[in-house]
This record gives sequence, C-alpha cells and structure tokens, in this order.
Amino acid sequence: MRSSLRSFLSRTITESGYEQICSSDSGFDGSLWNQLAGSGWLDVAAMSSDGDEVSAWPISGVHMGEEFGRALVPAPVELVTGFLLPVLHRLAGFGPVLDDSTFVDDLPAVTIEPALALIRAGAPRPGGLTVDTTADGTLSLSGSVPSVQFAASARTLYLPVSLGATWALARIPLDQAGVATVSTRSIDPGRTCATVVVTDVSVPAADVATTAADGEPMAAVLAEALRSYLLVLDGKAIGAAQLLLEKTVAYVTQRTQFGVPVGSFQALKHRIADMATSIEAARSIASYAAWQVAQGHQDSTEMVLSSRIFCSEMYRNVCESAIQCHGGMGFTWEQRLHYWYKSALFDAAVDGIAVEDLGRLLRKSA
Repeated sequence: MRSSLRSFLSRTITESGYEQICSSDSGFDGSLWNQLAGSGWLDVAAMSSDGDEVSAWPISGVHMGEEFGRALVPAPVELVTGFLLPVLHRLAGFGPVLDDSTFVDDLPAVTIEPALALIRAGAPRPGGLTVDTTADGTLSLSGSVPSVQFAASARTLYLPVSLGATWALARIPLDQAGVATVSTRSIDPGRTCATVVVTDVSVPAADVATTAADGEPMAAVLAEALRSYLLVLDGKAIGAAQLLLEKTVAYVTQRTQFGVPVGSFQALKHRIADMATSIEAARSIASYAAWQVAQGHQDSTEMVLSSRIFCSEMYRNVCESAIQCHGGMGFTWEQRLHYWYKSALFDAAVDGIAVEDLGRLLRKSA
C-alpha cells in the first residue's frame, strides 16, 4: 500500500511543483486536489474497514501519513484523510463521498480547533462562536473561526459546534451572504490559512448533524476522528523525518572535507545515529497508539496524546539535525530543508494542548 501511494505521490507532486504552488497567489492548486481526491487514496478509513469489529484503521492511517510526510503535499490531506472522511462515513449521506464528483471539484475546509475540547479532560468549551438554536433545529452563527486551512480556496466549511450538552457538525457554504474569509499567512508555505467570519448565518437543520447513522452522539464521533487525525499527523512526522535522514546520509557521504567524506567524522555519525533511533522510537509509539485505538483500549487517548508529543518533538529535532549536518548549505533554500522544518513547526501547534490534556488525564487517573 505504501509503495503504491509513494509511486502515485511522486508522479503527482514534485519538490519544484511544491514550490510553484507555494509561491502562487492562492497557495493552492485545484488540479492537484482533483487528482488527489479522484484517486481514492484519501479515503483510507473506508479501505481499511474489513467489516469486523476491529478495523485496520487507524493503523493504516499512520502508514499513509508517512507517505504524505515524505511528499509534503500542499493540500489538506491530513485533515481530510484523518478527520473529515471518517466523520462523513459515520454520518451516512450528510456530505459527499470521496468518489463523488462534487467532492473532487469542491475543496472542503474543516477545522478541528473547537472539537479539541472533546479530548481534553475537564477543559472548557470553546467560546469563539455565538450559537443560537431554534425549535426546528436551525442554527444561527456569529463570530469568527481562526486559522482554517485552505478556507480561501474552499467552497464548504465543516465546523464542529458545541451546543451546550451536545455537539453537532455544521455544513456551511462559504459563498453565501454573511460569510467572509480573511486570508492570513502561516509559517508553513504549503498550507495557507484564513479566518472565517460569520455574521448571523443560518444553518438549516438539514446541514446540521447531531448523531451518527447508528445513533451515536456526535461528540463521540468527533472524538474518535480527532484521535485518528492526530495519528495521521504522527505518521506524517515519521515519514518526513525518515526522508530527511535519507537526504542527510546522502549529503554527508558525498560532501568532502580534508579529502574525506564529512560523514566519516564522529560528531556527525553520532548526530545521525540519534536521528535514526528517534525516528524508530516514534514509529513504535505511534504504531502502538494506533493499535490501542483500533482495539478500543480504555487508555487509548493517553497513548495518542503521548504519541503526538513525542513524534512532534522528534520531527523538529530531526529537522534541526538535518540542517546542522548539511553545514552552511543547510541554512540555504537550495537544499529545501526549510520546507519540512516549517511544516514541523506548523504541526506543533497542538503540542501545548496535548501536553496540558495529557497532564489532566494522568492526574485524573492517579
């Protein structure tokens, strides 16, 4: 599976193509998205289901994330693969499926920030939006949703909404009156962001999902998808770090100093060995966390948060070591190492949340 996906991504997106997309005004390539969505590769959760109680998802999601990390895809593949599509499958008909031409032509925007409260032990509910509910189930929304990936290029926003004691997923067309997107710069050139501002926007009951097709509350559906999304991010960190390790080994065996390859120097050997062992450790903890989620273990949330913290720190450390091992060249844009480093910093945005929430969970269980 990974070999096939790597082959597909290598044909679909190159480093030079990545740079062209990042330097464009929108920072997004619709034709690339159509290829990704139309290929079927993003719907890993459905492909991994074998009809039994235990699915290969999200274990396969970690593997898929590794290939996304190696390719550094400038599209919301982690959010769509790890979060949105698993949720839409549970809702049965609420949104388009991956092989629907609507999904291919319509880039979806989704934000997980409001729903992060679902995996926080005792955390307060988000207060960024004012939500009013009418008797017929219509929602009235006002406020702003910050840092929504690719919102300026999307047509539909899938927004987790807190309704007091319950949760819902709202589907909001971004081209309607009362909705505005304000583009913002992010540290990662491969992921543009925008603040979505809504003013007295009515969301009809047909566009508000409060339960899954089997009757499970939306809070449980969103929490399950959040765990799988974090694991896909872990896989991305592992795959990207592995690629940087390979690039570094190739560089230090070719670059010479004093007539010998710089890779023969003990200091570089030690640093590269540290990179390799930390990557393997991250792969082990992410795989174990994914297995716990697939098995339905009670402490799977703690493992997912632990994995996110470890893999995120590993990704940043490997990026920094790769830059150092490349010497002065590592600090130039010629080697393109800065793209992965900025991606690592962007993904680390949830680290503080993960550390805080893991502490709460551990104190609660003590």
